Amino acid sequence: MGGFKSGCTSNLVVANGVLNAPDYTRTCSCGYQNQTSLALIHMPEMDMWTVNHTARLTKPGQSIERLGVNFGAPGDRVAPDGTLWLDYPVVGGDSATIDIEVSGKPEYQQQHTLKYSGPGTPWVGASGVASAGKIVIPLQVQPAPLTFSVQRDEDDAHELGNGTVVLSGKQLKLADDPQPEGKVPQGTEDKAGEEASGAKMVGLRFDQVALPRGARVKRAYVQFTSAEVAEGDAQLSLRFEASDDAPPFDGDAARDLSNRSWMPEKVRWQPGAWKKEGQAGDAERTPDLARLVQGVIDRPDWKSGNALALRMTGSGARAVKARDGESGAAARLVVEADLPAETDVRQPYRIRLFFAEPEEKSVGERVFRVTLNGNVVEPNFDIIAQAGKPRKTIVREYDQVLLADRLEIQLEPLVGTTFVCGVEIVRQPAK
Repeated sequence: MGGFKSGCTSNLVVANGVLNAPDYTRTCSCGYQNQTSLALIHMPEMDMWTVNHTARLTKPGQSIERLGVNFGAPGDRVAPDGTLWLDYPVVGGDSATIDIEVSGKPEYQQQHTLKYSGPGTPWVGASGVASAGKIVIPLQVQPAPLTFSVQRDEDDAHELGNGTVVLSGKQLKLADDPQPEGKVPQGTEDKAGEEASGAKMVGLRFDQVALPRGARVKRAYVQFTSAEVAEGDAQLSLRFEASDDAPPFDGDAARDLSNRSWMPEKVRWQPGAWKKEGQAGDAERTPDLARLVQGVIDRPDWKSGNALALRMTGSGARAVKARDGESGAAARLVVEADLPAETDVRQPYRIRLFFAEPEEKSVGERVFRVTLNGNVVEPNFDIIAQAGKPRKTIVREYDQVLLADRLEIQLEPLVGTTFVCGVEIVRQPAK
């Protein structure tokens, strides 16, 4: 397609074509006799990855109506149809708190969108995850952690070397810190007036723990507030009582803590230096106790609202604030858990799975089975066989998939490894 400049004040530019203005077409004379040829070519969509702060501020526990998850993507992105696609793992900045789980040996990868083709949103296929086994996507924004504090002065206790149980005091000595004959740990008070060789054991009781049987504990820890500066080594061991509803500590019963039955599972804690009194940060926080808490609430007679008791023993010097010393600084148990749905009502969703082969493979070199919440939807899925070539994004859509509180995608390799790029979840009206 040819043409040329029609005058010094107007231009003829042919869209989606070429403007060719050779020298012999120039008919004007002026001080700016510059001539050129232009080619106008449609450019592909720019990659615009962002951080979606609106999604980050979504109310905890709110149900998901429409969502996309793009594995290995460099950030969040909104599709032309309005779907918000979130990156996983989160690398672009704060994102919505949706506790996605990917098992197996996932390997995330990402290429430039210009290398990919396909209908709709080919950029979803430009990133993905290989060798994933099971993918779990909850259908609600992650609920806020549950916090259970020591509620009464008598719910934190020392058991001294002579068996005396001390329920009062402004501090708790978390480890076996021997004291001179006739002394008790600073900040504690031996009501019986007997000699003590130091705190041998510490007990914490958390009442009204609102975790029903069937809850899945993902993370749990106890947060303390330091009562003293301590920089020496400490070795601590933590166990929960083997009880469906831990009774209150008894200051009149000798060796009340020692004589209780404790779960065999334990967690060891080597706290770092505590450099300031009154701190309640990561250094004053126990390791993950999820496995231990799960063991208690899985007991056959456990009920929501019952009490948990924790025992701590060890060596070293660490002191924390007790409930009767400063109630706001009392130890608290923090639990992140998936709670069972109050009803078993399942809602219909449209599930779209996005695939693209990132490597130069041939038909039959990557084959796997795809299962949605226990139902096989793709028994022998071969990306190349379906797409026809590498780096072409294809979509598999499944309507009216009934889901309660989560979507579970199982990928089982048959030949080579599994590979998936993204998942779109849209709630549908019930039929």
